[in-house]
Amino acid sequence: MILLIGGCIEPYEFVINDGSPVLVVEGFISDASYDETLEYPSDGRYFYVKLSYTSDVTNRRGAAVTGATVTLEREGGSTWVYSERQEGKYLLLDNGFKALADSRYRLVIELANGEQYESEWEAMPSINPVPVGRVSFEETKELAYKYVGQEEVIREVQGIDLKIGLPDNKTQNSIYYLWKFEPTWMFKAPLHPPVNETCWISSDVYLSGFVLHEDNVGGYDKKLFFIETVGNERFLWDFSLLVKQFIVNKGYYQFMSDIQEQTNSSLSDALPYNLQSNIKAKGGVRVNGYFAVVKERATRWYFSQRDLSYTLKNSIEEYCLNPLTDKGPLCWDCMAYGSGNPSEEPPVWWDK
Repeated sequence: MILLIGGCIEPYEFVINDGSPVLVVEGFISDASYDETLEYPSDGRYFYVKLSYTSDVTNRRGAAVTGATVTLEREGGSTWVYSERQEGKYLLLDNGFKALADSRYRLVIELANGEQYESEWEAMPSINPVPVGRVSFEETKELAYKYVGQEEVIREVQGIDLKIGLPDNKTQNSIYYLWKFEPTWMFKAPLHPPVNETCWISSDVYLSGFVLHEDNVGGYDKKLFFIETVGNERFLWDFSLLVKQFIVNKGYYQFMSDIQEQTNSSLSDALPYNLQSNIKAKGGVRVNGYFAVVKERATRWYFSQRDLSYTLKNSIEEYCLNPLTDKGPLCWDCMAYGSGNPSEEPPVWWDK
């Protein structure tokens, strides 16, 4: 019971005829600098480029690509060089850098083996910044697959629909939205130890998907997703979600839509083939990915089970207080929480 199930979605897999590894490129820039993302509030976000290879036979990502030179170019001559801070992840370590509305940019990559790649020139969508609407929720129920014993059955589960308000669209054109999410929640060790009783948990897996939406009129609440509350230990105390809103070009929207259709809405370790990439290799080597220039805004949503009309049962506490059970370290130490990254210190922006 206290191992706590994570929110990971099983990656999509498929067989391909050509088993040669393919370079996968993931990266974007926006009109929000690192310093500006601190004001969301958040821990801050540097722009990054992630390089990896798909493995043979299936399109599952394999080894990280290290030792590459990754450069961002602005049309007209300015350049910025990314620094590799993790294996295969290259950061643009400039606190004040952000994309400008009247400029075009491209990504240039040279691997350690001499292979070269570059993106097409990209610019931000040519519309005014769109503010982030109010985040709200509605109590509801949905049907979901559950295991009863060892049998998978359909059961009605209780939870909430998370929604975001869209402003009126007066552009007479489609606005292409993309939302991503960063959750943080509080967890308390049930047996009230003298140390490590309360932790704050972050996760790169829970709610790691994305939501796309093409809007033509605005002025309504858009459902983002359903969250199960009953039996979800993340909602026993305080919960916060950073909702990041991106306005993207049609090409990037279509690229992400193709991923969504083939991977069950998850940014998993598997990527579809035959995507309309805007990155090309010099010499005909295969590459998959997209470099995007987007408009970015964000808002932080706080939630507590006190906001619900019903009380959530703390099954972990019941387990730990039961004298007949074998108690694991999680009963005494919140740092033993396994479905995320626990910290004894709250984030600097936490105000609950």
